[in-house]
Amino acid sequence: MSTTVLDGTGTGTGRTRSTWRPTGPVWLAWRQSRPAVLALTVGLLLLTVLLLTVHLAVTDPADTLRSANCTLAGSWNGTNCYTAAHRMEIFAALYLDVFQPVVTFLPVLIGMLLGAPLLAQEFERGTHRLVWAQSVTPTRWLVARIAVPMAAVALTSSVLAVLSSWVWRTDMLHSPQVFDPPFQGFTYPVLGLMPVSWSLFGFALGVAIGLWRRRTVSAILLTGLLGLVAMGVMRLLRPTLYPVLSGVQPIDRIGNQFMQPANAWLVEHGRVLPDGSKVSFFCHDTADCESVVGWWGQYHPVSHLVPIQLVEAAILLLLTAALVTWTVRRIGRPVS
Repeated sequence: MSTTVLDGTGTGTGRTRSTWRPTGPVWLAWRQSRPAVLALTVGLLLLTVLLLTVHLAVTDPADTLRSANCTLAGSWNGTNCYTAAHRMEIFAALYLDVFQPVVTFLPVLIGMLLGAPLLAQEFERGTHRLVWAQSVTPTRWLVARIAVPMAAVALTSSVLAVLSSWVWRTDMLHSPQVFDPPFQGFTYPVLGLMPVSWSLFGFALGVAIGLWRRRTVSAILLTGLLGLVAMGVMRLLRPTLYPVLSGVQPIDRIGNQFMQPANAWLVEHGRVLPDGSKVSFFCHDTADCESVVGWWGQYHPVSHLVPIQLVEAAILLLLTAALVTWTVRRIGRPVS
């Protein structure tokens, strides 16, 4: 690797560049990041093909189910209803059981396979010294090294989020056959801002751990572990990110518990006693359990989806910024 390549100023005699090209650390970062960019592009294309296949495959069966009144009693005796429902279930399962789990854990994989090795390999092999010895400051090198793959992660995850949300709203939310409310475990992470914010956080987490550990294998494993822990913690905090709605229903209402609105997230529920006090649904006092006069519940309606995601995305982006800031500051310290 020569100084001329890094500076990006060397040109042949009589040659001129008609188009802009990245130079210096940016050019080097682009060259080093091309395998990661290619992997992200291929992954995006595969998932896009899957989403388009699901969309095209469930559109006609859904129209058949609606036009044939297949939701009416006795309608399932007809061949059209059974065939359409069976076809829709098969292709909807690709979205629910394949696409959603993959995209849910994609940020962890990005952190493990793209973020963690990014700097850990440089320090493990000592290749960072070659760059720093050619009049490139550590901070300048680091910014370029992070910015290129991070931009690729942001772009691909944004496209994926748009396509995933579109298929969910178009084919799943109001489907006559599929039940997929937005707050379900594998549904929520693939909608709106979640794929983007979680992917950026996962990448930044991997980069920071890679710089800290400077050993590729340990950085990958630790990133995966902490990424899963972060997802679990956020899942526990999610109900508190926006005020819940509360309600009380009479005991003679159909059902043996509080019935939340369609597609809402039932956060907590229980029994209402004659004195108006509220106890857990799993009450242990036999007398209290037998004297229940109603059900109470706290829930998030569908309208809370966007506010909750905005708060969660803001938290994740702040954590991402903090991790990147820590990484940039630490790189300026003496390193071996």
